[in-house]
Amino acid sequence: MNKLISMMWLLLAISSIGITSCAKNDQISTDREGNAEVRDGKSAPASDEVAAEPKPPIAEDKGNEGEPSLENGIAKTVSSSGRRTARPLTGKWARYPIIIVPKKIEEYYLKDRLSTLKCLRRIVKEGTVSDAISAGGYAIALAENPFAGFSVSCWSEKKYEEPSKALGISMRELVIQSIDKHISKEENRLKE
Repeated sequence: MNKLISMMWLLLAISSIGITSCAKNDQISTDREGNAEVRDGKSAPASDEVAAEPKPPIAEDKGNEGEPSLENGIAKTVSSSGRRTARPLTGKWARYPIIIVPKKIEEYYLKDRLSTLKCLRRIVKEGTVSDAISAGGYAIALAENPFAGFSVSCWSEKKYEEPSKALGISMRELVIQSIDKHISKEENRLKE
């Protein structure tokens, strides 16, 4: 029931703010299994759009023994991966557009769900618009499903910051609220 409400909330936000394709038609390749069209969605703003003022990158800190911390590893992966989407031909998500979560972030999530969601939330809140869109899509894909992740990752960088007339908040704020709900669920799960 909660997932249905979350999906309805996201679809309402999508319809009220508008969505642009995050796929570029000239960059088609296949995913790890080779059975889906995958497109790199990282692109420069369209000629009629103005690039948003850049935010500083997430500060780098080192974990134990000089290795990058979980947060730094996730931030580097988000920044370097871009947004990749697919329309699988087979399986549970056949014919649905989905976001491809980088394998490294999936591995972090399997080891520590709560910390991974918190790191992705921080990137959504404090990162550049491009990184925030990617991190939000990855967080929702991991916590809910890859279609929901796709739904929140296909926003133009310009519209991501603009408050919706219907909702009164920006898509960035909406994604932060959604991730906060998943963080709360995970904290409650760990308490049990």
